[in-house]
Amino acid sequence: MLEDRLMVLELVGARDFRVRNVEMKQLYTVPVNDKTAQELKDMFFDMIDHKDAPPRDLIVKGHALHVPMAMGRVAYFHFNDLCGKAYAAIDYIEVCEKFDVIY
Repeated sequence: MLEDRLMVLELVGARDFRVRNVEMKQLYTVPVNDKTAQELKDMFFDMIDHKDAPPRDLIVKGHALHVPMAMGRVAYFHFNDLCGKAYAAIDYIEVCEKFDVIY
């Protein structure tokens, strides 16, 4: 259906720049401990080129969802920031709409 109404262009390149800072990092950090928590934080700061990442709040249906660190479309949360609170699907959808990369 899309091809009937739109011109589809395939963008092919030698490098996928969406994952430029992720390629050299491991994707899973286990076991969960102080060392792996620091590795995740280091990956976050590598992704944002070590810029300042101040906290901010997303307002969802009148309540605040706290984001501990964010820069552009990259966010950093502790597990309990997202999973230890009584959030609804709409809250997680808002996080996904605002951020492309979540640590």
